[in-house]
Amino acid sequence: MKTKSYLFDKNYQQIFDRDNFPYYVLTTNKNNFLNLVFYKDKNTFLEILEGEVYDKFKSMVEESSLADWNYLEILENILEKNNTKEDRTGVGTLSIFGTQTRYDLKKEFPLLTTKKVVLRNVISELVWFISGSTSRKYLHEHNNPIWDLWNRPYNLNRPKAKVDIEYSTFAREYSIEEQPRRYNNQVLNGVIEEVELNFQSQEDKQLVEIWKSYMNKNRTIKRGSFISIDWQNCEKFLKEVKEIPHYHYFVENPKDFILVPKIVNTVLSKDNSWFITKEEYKYYKESRQLLDEFPCLSYFHLEEIKKDDLGPIYGKQWRDFNGIDQLKNIINEIKNNPDSRRLIVSAWNPSDLPNMALAPCHTMFQFFVNNGELSCQLYQRSADFPIGSPFNIASYAILTHLVALECSLEVGEFIYTTGDTHIYTNQIEAIEKQLQRFPYKAPKVKINNFKSIFEVKPEDIEIIDYHSHPFLRIPVSK
Repeated sequence: MKTKSYLFDKNYQQIFDRDNFPYYVLTTNKNNFLNLVFYKDKNTFLEILEGEVYDKFKSMVEESSLADWNYLEILENILEKNNTKEDRTGVGTLSIFGTQTRYDLKKEFPLLTTKKVVLRNVISELVWFISGSTSRKYLHEHNNPIWDLWNRPYNLNRPKAKVDIEYSTFAREYSIEEQPRRYNNQVLNGVIEEVELNFQSQEDKQLVEIWKSYMNKNRTIKRGSFISIDWQNCEKFLKEVKEIPHYHYFVENPKDFILVPKIVNTVLSKDNSWFITKEEYKYYKESRQLLDEFPCLSYFHLEEIKKDDLGPIYGKQWRDFNGIDQLKNIINEIKNNPDSRRLIVSAWNPSDLPNMALAPCHTMFQFFVNNGELSCQLYQRSADFPIGSPFNIASYAILTHLVALECSLEVGEFIYTTGDTHIYTNQIEAIEKQLQRFPYKAPKVKINNFKSIFEVKPEDIEIIDYHSHPFLRIPVSK
């Protein structure tokens, strides 16, 4: 990293205005103190070589966060190399390939101080991973929005689910012929006119058109209804249809999704409807999805995707990689065979990638035990260095502490290894501002009420003496 100079006022607070005299100019190379000069005004300055002020600044430099210096050095390197690349988001990046930084967890906790990191989000996400959950619901319960930008992809690769329905239930609830009508054709004309006047939002207008199409379809048959008696009430339909499976996909792509009964050629109702793609509907019809097995009806459909389900991402792979609980296995192995070179957990499962909201960026981590200390190395294939990397470094440092406690070991190092290491072009302005900031002293971490890594709660993890520069608003590329 280049030799850099920083301005401080008489209270040892960093300032950024060179016209605001008097001030000190501190020159360092990372956490190596080089010199200190006091500027009374533009033309009057004095180099400080000893004394209380000199000792204060020297101590500030030597105690400054090594995690920040390592991180800033890579940011600086990415900007200097200026290797431009296109990417899947369309934003564009400056990228380098292959970096490694090391953090001695015995000395400090690697949480950046040159910008405020929202640690509660780091912690709740890690606990979520450890639990094996892949639903955003847990994160939302902890006011954590970091996965809100991504949804599980909608495709036909989902597992199949078989459903059995008693014939009597089918005849009573799902049969088109047995469904009563709320309105005759003459009354229906007036009802439709009134509905069109009452619902004006674009979202509701699209749903009203769907409702009208099913109500008008009833005109083509002499008996029964294609839509349930409850849903023939448009207001009730509009309220309940927003709660059925895959509605959130319809909102994002209304042209690609259609509302249909789960069982082909049955009535549309709250318990028998979902939004699916036209491709999926064609698949059901062509594959003869409905199988008659009197007195039961057995049919299959592809698994429903819950609104907050992100697919088989990190937690699923850590705790259930094709039926294997990797995290539990690795902890048992550390306890019983600490010299093993196979202490590895992988989140990269090629067969599950198509159903993941986001392919794993931090793909694999490995533990190493030596002299009673546990170290961890993470390999991250893709590192959004301004946004993702500060989270990932802190998260895996905490994970190392938790696994060490679980295995009655001390912590050693966390080694952070990255593949495609990049800054998005819309992040450069914020990064240049961060590079001007002098790091504070790194914080410490404390785990309270520890019983087991599998019972830890976000509130059990405490960060002590965390002082940072203000939060930086940096764009996230989806």
